Amino acid sequence: VKEMGQFSKYLTNLNIGDVIQASEPYGYFYTENNQSNLIFVIAGISITPAMSMIRYFSKNKPERKICLFYSSSFNEQILFKEELDEIVKNSSNIRVTHFITKESVVHESYETGRITPSFIVKEINNIFSDGSENEYFICGSIAFVRDMWDGFREAGVNEEQIYTEAFFSH
Repeated sequence: VKEMGQFSKYLTNLNIGDVIQASEPYGYFYTENNQSNLIFVIAGISITPAMSMIRYFSKNKPERKICLFYSSSFNEQILFKEELDEIVKNSSNIRVTHFITKESVVHESYETGRITPSFIVKEINNIFSDGSENEYFICGSIAFVRDMWDGFREAGVNEEQIYTEAFFSH
């Protein structure tokens, strides 16, 4: 566990044998469509639920088309970078676009600045011009999720195609 917030700090202070009470996972952040293209729009630590799906589909349904738009403050804060690089290397159906928001010098294949829904919609329209169905999975802070949701709706994405999960900072 990497200590990044109140809950992870609590976990790192536990001792072997300590008992915690936790609930089962809940929410609605998964696809029910077997054919759609999956578009993940992720900020920071919120990559964790998306990684579960990316791992699953890359191993079990490699024909599934996936685009990940992943925002990190700094290059060194890209979580699962090596694993994502390996997944992309081994699959022609998975694309990753990194956005770095707090550095001006980034890898030549990365974008600088914040993710915008208009950028993503333009990219998705270029990549998936065959009329196939897309599902958008947005995960990040409450403000990030809200802004992405609003932007996708303004760009004409149907709300039934958008799934959200907000991570609280504390």
